[in-house]
Amino acid sequence: PEDDQKAQEKGLITIDTTCQLVTKVQNTATRAVERDEEVIYLGSEKKGVMHPETRSVIGHTQHEIARRQKAGLDHVGSIHLAQTPEDAESIELAPGQTALLLSQTTKSRRETGAIRHHLAEKFGPQLNTSIEAGICHATNNRQQALETYGAREDIDGIIVVGDITLSHNTHELARLGESMKPTVALTSEQELNGLSFSKTNGPKTI
Repeated sequence: PEDDQKAQEKGLITIDTTCQLVTKVQNTATRAVERDEEVIYLGSEKKGVMHPETRSVIGHTQHEIARRQKAGLDHVGSIHLAQTPEDAESIELAPGQTALLLSQTTKSRRETGAIRHHLAEKFGPQLNTSIEAGICHATNNRQQALETYGAREDIDGIIVVGDITLSHNTHELARLGESMKPTVALTSEQELNGLSFSKTNGPKTI
């Protein structure tokens, strides 16, 4: 919302290319706070800078919270960012209060599993996991495919194509690959020159 406002002030023409699944998460979060439900969002933040998707979901939700409070509505939920089980431990719910669990679409179930488990143990039936708005199907499919191929004995190494510094999706694929086999991430065809897997004598099948 802040970026949209700045663009309007400058008279810029904006085209919304937000992924439909991200929009679904945004709308789900704002509807939750409208009905006085807390939202726990499994997102990403590094050195005080939120992942663009995390910033978007939290920004839209906080915008709706501020709008409703300005309108004098007392019963309005809030949103909490959780990246680790320690973050989850700091979240508190009032007796009878429920919290809707949502996730950044480029997260992996492997990455969020420990937090989900911790939240479920801490809040029990107060934690609402009934709405499946979160991890992208395409992201999940790639991760599952990598797990399948990475477990094969005839695969010696893994190449992930993408920028691990700019793409959380690519970063998570590379991390998943590294947990199974020697893995490198490439952003261009030129990087194939001189490619080596330093942890082994050289994979035969990648």
